[in-house]
Amino acid sequence: MRRKERRLELLLYAAIFLIALFLRIYKLGILPYGIHIDEAGMGYDAYSIAHWGLDRYYKFYPVYFLNYGGGQSVLYGYLCAVLMKFFEPSAVILRIPAVCFGILTWIFGSLITREILGRKAGLLGSVLLAICPCFILHSRLGMDCYLFLGASTVSLYCCVRAVNEDTNKNRTLLYGAAGLGFGISLYTYALSWLAVPIFLIFLLVYLLYIRKINWKQILCMGVPLGILAAPLILMVAINTFQLPEIVTGRFTIPRLTEFRGAEISLKHVINNIPVLIQAYFFHDQFPYNSLPTYFTLYLISVPFAMVGIGKSVVRTIDTVKERQFFAPALILLWFLAQTCMGLVIKEPNVNKLNGVFFSLAFLAVYGIRECYSSIQKGYWKKYFVAGISALYVIFFLSFGTYYFTEYTEDTFPLPYFDGTTYADILDEWEETIGDRDVYVDSLYIYYPLGEKLSPIEFQLIEQGLEKRGKIHFGLPEEQDENGFYLIFREENYADQLKESGFQMEEAGMYKVLYK
Repeated sequence: MRRKERRLELLLYAAIFLIALFLRIYKLGILPYGIHIDEAGMGYDAYSIAHWGLDRYYKFYPVYFLNYGGGQSVLYGYLCAVLMKFFEPSAVILRIPAVCFGILTWIFGSLITREILGRKAGLLGSVLLAICPCFILHSRLGMDCYLFLGASTVSLYCCVRAVNEDTNKNRTLLYGAAGLGFGISLYTYALSWLAVPIFLIFLLVYLLYIRKINWKQILCMGVPLGILAAPLILMVAINTFQLPEIVTGRFTIPRLTEFRGAEISLKHVINNIPVLIQAYFFHDQFPYNSLPTYFTLYLISVPFAMVGIGKSVVRTIDTVKERQFFAPALILLWFLAQTCMGLVIKEPNVNKLNGVFFSLAFLAVYGIRECYSSIQKGYWKKYFVAGISALYVIFFLSFGTYYFTEYTEDTFPLPYFDGTTYADILDEWEETIGDRDVYVDSLYIYYPLGEKLSPIEFQLIEQGLEKRGKIHFGLPEEQDENGFYLIFREENYADQLKESGFQMEEAGMYKVLYK
């Protein structure tokens, strides 16, 4: 490549990067509106870990958070804990790790596409990774599961580079890096415990058969993966066989109150097939995951992804017969591993399946390249490129305009979202509140997060989930005529109070009602 072409390519990547970054940080604190209950749970555990080394259940540096009983992966929380050493909790702080891992998805996804499919396809892949709705939405929400996409994309890149590397020494080091990456991925989302082993089985069988890996390289990949996986394997054993939790001076391997291992079953397979197709290519029921109008990767990507899947399956089979390496097979195997995982889990949706979307974008790019290559006449190739580019621009401009202007009004209140913390509202209205009982329609977790209470002060285990002092976490069935109400989502309840003579005022995201 000539220097001028290289410089132009770098400028294009820089421009796409800036677009990707803007789409992930603009209005980050208010889009999506409110704080998801899992963001709040992770945020309070992160704040507690940062300042006292304990989560809300008094677990000392746990390898897995209990969250609301069913568990939550810890990598996101520990990344937030580092930030909370220096900054106060806020929606922006809770979402910064999601932004960072979204950018990792863009960087390493672009590198993989360029490595396998070439320079032009690499640029196209970087555009899709920058502007497609699923990558934008998943980079703006502080849920632990969304880190899986970024961590797995980095790990896939190490795999691709390892297989393509010329020297055995570098190849061995890259396989070690891949093992480290997949080991870290296990701390991003519990479903990675199923998807990663399935993929590695597929990968090793494939590479051993075509003689592209040796046992030394397998060992180099397996050692860091095994070391990182060991605490989680112990945790699964503890919760499966109801053993005592392990507490050391440095960390805790906890026993959960609700272990969800039984949610994985072959009985889900038949019912999950249409659900997976819906979630992969279209949308699910949660508007913070995907939007019905724009789908996960835009409608235009669907046929090309299907072409990419079909072509890669056929060519993988053909090359396997001849024991030849076919680079897109690695991404296809990741797609198949994610699909196997999705078929056996309970109620799959877009966030549970988030690890699949880089592979779908890659396969869409591969499908576009294959369709382009099949066109014989030069002028039809130009029309094809112009048409595809115009459609993506139209979809993107429409989505961006809608998301940053009308989305909140159309989707408020989002499912499982409550307001931000309300400590400042309680302070502002302290004189009015006086000795009244305060009723909040938000889950308990927003109170200690806003008040910045230590787990010892909050006493979740001792005092339970319903109230702290005069603060009630939930609305009473019968109206308390002397009560002070903070309402975020229960509009009907607020209207009933107003009809009963309560005065209603706005307080940030909340409605304040009192007599």
